[in-house]
Amino acid sequence: MTLPLIHALSKASWMDKRRVINIIKNNSNESAKVKEVIEFVKNSGGIAYAKEVMMKFYQESLDLLNEFKESPYKSSLRDLVQFTIERKS
Repeated sequence: MTLPLIHALSKASWMDKRRVINIIKNNSNESAKVKEVIEFVKNSGGIAYAKEVMMKFYQESLDLLNEFKESPYKSSLRDLVQFTIERKS
């Protein structure tokens, strides 16, 4: 499971949790069912929550990197963090 899904399930009613978990266990190869789970996650704020957590860790990593003197290694790490934030899936 991913953070957005975990967050969405943590906010869901018992019935919604059972429905979504059942889809994941038994219907993960059905496109319509997968789309249903994706919509559930989006509508439950799972994506927004994951982005918020991502940005928190992003800022923490930059703060930690700022403690080091400038170097090619530091630049590479900063670029890697930036790439991870900006990449599209």
